[in-house]
Amino acid sequence: MKVALCQINPTVGALNENTLKICEIIKEYSTQCDLLIFPEMVLTGYPPQDLLLDESFIQKTEEALGGIASYVKDTAVILGSVRRVKDHLYNTAVIFQGGEILGYRYKTHLPTYDVFDE
Repeated sequence: MKVALCQINPTVGALNENTLKICEIIKEYSTQCDLLIFPEMVLTGYPPQDLLLDESFIQKTEEALGGIASYVKDTAVILGSVRRVKDHLYNTAVIFQGGEILGYRYKTHLPTYDVFDE
């Protein structure tokens, strides 16, 4: 199995720009490996802080995930984002393959100090 660790420099809050960077890497490397792995919160940028209080930002994040899903073909992709489930927000690893979201994995050991207070 070939795994690509995809490091980019996301901009906090710039969902369109970050999505474009992610999709460019998927396009460039998906034929060369079996799995692409992006960093924690790569879609939103890190730390998103008060942006997580903006419901429209959360909605746009979900829409961006859908767009990325439609871009992913045979190669599996894992990337970090935020996800709302009922009244809770989760720092989430999103798993994609075959044009869809296959699943989610929530971060369980969250730091609780300074900018990391999620």
